[in-house]
Amino acid sequence: MLEMPDLLTDFSRNYDALMFDPRNHDIYGDSNFFNVGFWPPGTNDQRAACHNLVARLLDTVPHDVARLLDVGCGCGGSTAAAKQLRPATDVIGINISERQLRQCRTAAPGCNFVHMNATGLAYPSDTFDCVLSAEAVFHFQTRAAFLEEACRVLKPGGHLVLSDILFRDTRWVGDWVVPRENATAAPDDYPVLLREAGFQSVVLANETARCWTAFCRARLAAIRAQWEAGQIDRSTFDAQLGYFVNLMERSVEQYVLVSARKPVSGLAA
Repeated sequence: MLEMPDLLTDFSRNYDALMFDPRNHDIYGDSNFFNVGFWPPGTNDQRAACHNLVARLLDTVPHDVARLLDVGCGCGGSTAAAKQLRPATDVIGINISERQLRQCRTAAPGCNFVHMNATGLAYPSDTFDCVLSAEAVFHFQTRAAFLEEACRVLKPGGHLVLSDILFRDTRWVGDWVVPRENATAAPDDYPVLLREAGFQSVVLANETARCWTAFCRARLAAIRAQWEAGQIDRSTFDAQLGYFVNLMERSVEQYVLVSARKPVSGLAA
């Protein structure tokens, strides 16, 4: 097991408390996901939206990739989905939380899990055919450091696919969740970061409406339904309503889906 600086240990402990909070279990149930998901028409629940997100990210990845690394794998929902979508692929998930990794090993049989920091990947260069990260990159210290590591461990021609959040105001998610260096990234800066890290064939899709906004709207509908059914009192209703309205309208600049490739030649185009 890799030793972590106190800052990462504190983050891991705080994030465990957030992820395993019973209020979040009410949203995600036993799905082992913890992201806002992708909500195209016909998506009816959070589990389906989260699975959709992984499927959408893997759309550009060939089915015959041999090794896939899921970075910031949470409790294993995204890793299990990747294995389901690419059953012949060797899928490995990494996380800095031992508690979450214990959950992963139950959630995603057939996958391997390792305690590891996303910005210090303990793998040789040219190891993986695909690096996946579902809604975790904004946590990493820093986004640029992770992208450099992702490019290093990918084989030439390998694929990077990720979803990320570019924040306008981090107070609604909690300032501790987003390192200062990641808090002010602009959409126009993202392709530059990817190319500086060594990637080419960069595609950045603004999916705020079908990811972040759709999730917030689903939560607002659920809160209203709970209020109308008498399951929550007025003060709880008002507090949750205000929180998700602020989260939807003030928190995020863009929710982006990103794909890029490591050049076969080693030279970014």
